Amino acid sequence: MAETAVPGFESLSWIAVYAPANTPRAVVKQLDDGIYAASKHPALLATFKKAGLDPVGGTPEALGSYQAAEIAKWTGVVKAIKYVLE
Repeated sequence: MAETAVPGFESLSWIAVYAPANTPRAVVKQLDDGIYAASKHPALLATFKKAGLDPVGGTPEALGSYQAAEIAKWTGVVKAIKYVLE
């Protein structure tokens, strides 16, 4: 999109793993560590590469910040085009 209608605009697909609210921090850390380790396995990396995916690990806080930024960005887009959900 940056090369066409909206200079500087970037649209990415992303996938995240969530745990239920109030999950103990130690459990979240254990899940995060396990998922991160699995994402580095050569066979899984090969599968990701074939699908055009680039795994990026991070903390729950970083995911929250990224998600908040995405919501803000897309809220602006929806308002700018005056989209109405029918």
